[in-house]
Amino acid sequence: MWTFQSFRRNVNVFELSVSQGHPDLLSMKVRCSYFWFYAKIKPTLFHNLYMNPDEAFLGDDCPVTYVSPDAHYEFFYYSNKCGIVTKTFQETLLLQTKIKYLSSNSGDMAEMPVSCVVTKQAWISPF
Repeated sequence: MWTFQSFRRNVNVFELSVSQGHPDLLSMKVRCSYFWFYAKIKPTLFHNLYMNPDEAFLGDDCPVTYVSPDAHYEFFYYSNKCGIVTKTFQETLLLQTKIKYLSSNSGDMAEMPVSCVVTKQAWISPF
């Protein structure tokens, strides 16, 4: 059974962290490989609008997979799920999707594009 911990140990991944305003207040962390896409977000990703876990989605319909003890929401999915689009450029893969907020109390909605890059060197895991 693959877990994110074994994924971290066995695969070279590209990591991107996004902050809005202050560098110590990271709003999003993204990691990916040829097979996996991982995003960790703050519930206040959209300009301090608080999202409940059931209101946050990766792509159009992939729900939060884990609420971490530090109150972040995590998404961990295969890279061919959740409407993740993979584009190939010579030695590089570009994985593109979005984080979507859909309010359960109103019609409010927000989206943020999310991308991650995998180099060909990381396609092959060094076992």
